[in-house]
Amino acid sequence: MENEILAKIDEFLEKTKFKCIYFVVKGERSNKILEIYVDSLQVLDIDELALLNKDLWEMLASNELVKNISKIVVSSPGTERAFKYAWQLEKHIGKVLVIELKDGNIFNGKLLEIVNDNVLVLETIINKKEKQILNLNFDEIQESKVKMPF
Repeated sequence: MENEILAKIDEFLEKTKFKCIYFVVKGERSNKILEIYVDSLQVLDIDELALLNKDLWEMLASNELVKNISKIVVSSPGTERAFKYAWQLEKHIGKVLVIELKDGNIFNGKLLEIVNDNVLVLETIINKKEKQILNLNFDEIQESKVKMPF
């Protein structure tokens, strides 16, 4: 049933600017909560997410897929979740990222640009005076997150 729900959500989102990033089911068999994390190229607006929450609930109900589901929660992935796709980083150009590569190396640096939708150009500081430009292939990244300023 969860695969059918996810397929319907993906089908619905194809007509919008949103893409499902994560899909989580919580709760017991008769009292499930669906958490749907979406993202887009633009900054997400809370009113848009609220409307999307309502529209997705109506779509799932009309397809008789809400049995045993008490509610759905539509949200952005937030800062606690790693980026799943390189395109998600477009709106974070200029921000500092923490990137862990699959080989275990970790880099902190300012995202300068994304080349060919797959290569992150990162400016890192080697010492207080010297900067280094790194080109990191998104496929080599284990996890990437925006570094919070606090």
